[in-house]
Amino acid sequence: MHSQNKTKKSHAKLFLMLVFLVAIAGLVYAKYDFMYDVVVGFNYVPEEEIAVVIDNIDLTGEGQRILKASRPELQSAVDFNKNCPTVSAQTSTLGCYYARQIYVYDIDNEELNGIKETVLAHELLHAVWERMSDREKAHLEPILRQVYEDNEDELSEHMGNYETEDFVDELHSVIGTQLDVSKLGSELRNHYAEYFNDLAKIVAYFKGYDDILTGQRKEAEKLYAEIQARKAEIDARTATYQQNFDQLNADIDDHNIRAGRGCSTREECNVLNEEYYQLNTRKDLLDNEYQALADYVDATNELVDQYNAMVEHLGQLQQSIDSNAEKLPAPAELTN
Repeated sequence: MHSQNKTKKSHAKLFLMLVFLVAIAGLVYAKYDFMYDVVVGFNYVPEEEIAVVIDNIDLTGEGQRILKASRPELQSAVDFNKNCPTVSAQTSTLGCYYARQIYVYDIDNEELNGIKETVLAHELLHAVWERMSDREKAHLEPILRQVYEDNEDELSEHMGNYETEDFVDELHSVIGTQLDVSKLGSELRNHYAEYFNDLAKIVAYFKGYDDILTGQRKEAEKLYAEIQARKAEIDARTATYQQNFDQLNADIDDHNIRAGRGCSTREECNVLNEEYYQLNTRKDLLDNEYQALADYVDATNELVDQYNAMVEHLGQLQQSIDSNAEKLPAPAELTN
């Protein structure tokens, strides 16, 4: 009897041990990302330049944990392209989150201050998305899609580059770094607030450099449209001028032939004299039109020079962030 009780106690202890181990295993599994982040991020010491960028995006403790585990690096074009195999003509060349690490292209352009902060925050949100459970993602997806639908004009150009399987992941990063906080519902604001102390500050970084790029492109496009309209007007005025010029020369030739024969009556002489004055008046008007047209061409060529300078500058800005940037068309120079 004593032996049986001892056996039962041993079995009970073993059972409790197994339950305990299963519970520990479940806890470890549930907290895997947290433990992984703590271990991987423990020895991460950012280099000076990326450390400044990290400080600027003002992360919460949760955000810092995930960012340290993602070991962000600023990299030159060669290293960046090597470490970011997703870089292509269809995707962003500013940063990537690959194999649980963040890489940021080291953009060297003072006009685009804030771009590194935006890219780092964007890639951090990819790391956040990877750590979210399927249930959490399923809950956020319709909320994110509704925000996208409400702001499609603002977001569609960027989101058009992404396939279905990556769409919501990318949307989560884009909305959190590009869209005014006022356009987010309370649930999304609370979600992003888990990682950023001031989400509006992140969006302001994006707006700062995007306004430069977008503003200059819109200004260039507007100027290009004006140049094209002027060119069409110049073509039309030139055709009219040429037609009037040819007709005037023909009328002068006809007048000179008749005037060369002389006039037999006072009436004929008066007609020839009146024609002469009319022809001279027409010639003066044509000379004035020629000068006005030449001045208009010169003014338009000045606009062409302005446009070409804008395109060159905008191209330099775009080239500094994306070697696959779409180029604006360059109109042919106009001549007198």
